[in-house]
Amino acid sequence: MAGRAPSWLSIGCTIRALNHTGLFLAVILAATGLYGQGTSVPARVSAPDTSLRRFEIGGQASDLHSNVGCPLCPRPEFSLGATAAWNVNQYLSVESRFNITPRGPSSNVSVLWGGHASEFLLGARGSVHGRKWGLFVEAEPGFVSWSSVPTWITFTSATSPSPPIVNQSGRRNSFATELGGGVEYSPAPRLWVRMDLADILDRQNISQLATWNGLTYQDCPGPCMFWRNQPQATLGAYWNLGKSIAWTPPDTHRAPSHRFFDSLNIALITVSLLGQASDAITTQRFIKRGGEEQNPLSKPFIEQGWPGQIGIGILDNAAQLSVMYALHRMGHHRIERIVPIGRAAIGGMQGYRNDRKE
Repeated sequence: MAGRAPSWLSIGCTIRALNHTGLFLAVILAATGLYGQGTSVPARVSAPDTSLRRFEIGGQASDLHSNVGCPLCPRPEFSLGATAAWNVNQYLSVESRFNITPRGPSSNVSVLWGGHASEFLLGARGSVHGRKWGLFVEAEPGFVSWSSVPTWITFTSATSPSPPIVNQSGRRNSFATELGGGVEYSPAPRLWVRMDLADILDRQNISQLATWNGLTYQDCPGPCMFWRNQPQATLGAYWNLGKSIAWTPPDTHRAPSHRFFDSLNIALITVSLLGQASDAITTQRFIKRGGEEQNPLSKPFIEQGWPGQIGIGILDNAAQLSVMYALHRMGHHRIERIVPIGRAAIGGMQGYRNDRKE
């Protein structure tokens, strides 16, 4: 969704990033063999699995794009963290995680913009599992923070003994919500490795107090508070412990209840393509009239005009089909049908908003 107004950025860009999150990662699923779980010999009976336990702990490394308080300043990106989760059942988990950057940014302005970036999130994760592979989506509100952000700047006389500019720094927190999804793999009983791509939507405050000639006022170039979308990739390993949750993995070798490219799926995929077309046409038209793509995942493609728009559309649809086929093989046919319906609704809504802004 292209647009200028920050109010639309808080919803539209998040929806688009969510869509790309699950769909881009689904290409990896297809490449790594999700659809060939198990042996080549058809399984007769799917025995209960106990690889899922009631609790989960682990650690992860993230590419944390957090620049609270200074949109144009260098920012640390690599972070380490820990995760704890309560698995309510095989489908739903309540998860909390904390990430922190080992060091602050290194640059010639680090004396002004330094400290550690940190992130705390608490929310829900929904999963569908195979015996070794799975898909998941997550929604986790929380906060991101800088430990040292300028909050007060004082301008003094150039002839005085003190420096002409004196900066005071402090911690600044920003409310954030992570929306994303990814893939998971179990290399050993009770051990899961997950990779996810998410959109961090945070409400940033870049205002600071300034003192000039004895007068104090609020210094803020442009809007003081605005919503910002920032992508985040995470790779982690997690160990299940506590009481086991008995569940029956889907038999991916069993014949599905319907053909994948049946008349209903073809119709739903067509509707999805129409929704995406409305978004693409209105986005390119809006950009030609001076608009700017705000979503960081889409922007490198969208800025190339129609070749980039078509390229991201191909990736989008290849990944969408991968997700649908994975769910089809795992026997989750209702969710399989929901994927193109949701994509059509997102495309149509984004096209409508783009058109309203022209």
